[in-house]
Amino acid sequence: TWTRTIHYIKADDTEDDNTDNEEVAKSEKKTVTETRTATVNHVTGRVTYGDWKITTGKNKEFEKVKSPEVKGFTADKDVVEKEDVTDDTAKETNVYVTYTADDQKAVINFVDKDGNAIAESVTLNGKSGEIMGVVDKDGKKTLYSTKDMIQQLTNKGYKFVKDDFPTTEKDEIGRASC
Repeated sequence: TWTRTIHYIKADDTEDDNTDNEEVAKSEKKTVTETRTATVNHVTGRVTYGDWKITTGKNKEFEKVKSPEVKGFTADKDVVEKEDVTDDTAKETNVYVTYTADDQKAVINFVDKDGNAIAESVTLNGKSGEIMGVVDKDGKKTLYSTKDMIQQLTNKGYKFVKDDFPTTEKDEIGRASC
């Protein structure tokens, strides 16, 4: 029996070892198994063997597998190619498809009830799955907050209506309205 496991992992720039990286899609494990019969002559002790027959899989190969699409990420391999299995093939093989976060951009608009801009838009850049925020004086990226701009607009006489901008790192990007 030969086993090939395809791991779909998130790129991690800190280590060369892929085994600790976060999975972005479920791993796929496929096996190819061959069997043959052995006949023992109990009088002579002679053993004869039948031909090898594939009992799992269509052929003695691992089939080509298309890498799954993961929103916001790009795979380093679109497909894992088919692989012929021979007696020299390792019994267990691990293949890693590494997904790199795509560049993302969020635009925050401050608008009146009719959708007209009342302050300059704020543009945030980042990568999928990462904080899209501002960099502080220590170089740490933190989640952008609309609180200060809303206060400035309120001080100018605007009545605050709604802010659907995220307040935690797990929320989705929204739009602040005044």
